[in-house]
Amino acid sequence: MDFVKSLQKMHFDIYIVTDAFVEIIGDNVKNLGICNIYPNHFICDESGYITDAIYMREKGKYEVLEQILKEKRNAYSIAIGDTFNDFTMLDYADDGFLFNPSPQALLMAFPNFRVVRNYDQITEYLKGKLE
Repeated sequence: MDFVKSLQKMHFDIYIVTDAFVEIIGDNVKNLGICNIYPNHFICDESGYITDAIYMREKGKYEVLEQILKEKRNAYSIAIGDTFNDFTMLDYADDGFLFNPSPQALLMAFPNFRVVRNYDQITEYLKGKLE
């Protein structure tokens, strides 16, 4: 929560792009004070059983970032992710942070990713960059 607040103090608009399903994560993300959430969705029948899934992206998480940057007229962007499915988004952002990656993800990481182990490292980098 402190990390989210520090980003907000730096005037970042915060978006969560997740492969999780909104029906599973529920209000947990909203408790962070973040309204811009891009999850996947389940389709359920009248008994509540899952009958299908709606995936919000065709190619990758970068699609959401690409659309946001078109709307924001190419504002400075950061992306934070921890695994392979985040790589296209991290690469698309001005600064992509690979957060506490597994050894396998670290081996496959693009050279332009900033590998970080905690949120303070991201905050310190951004303070230096934005001053």
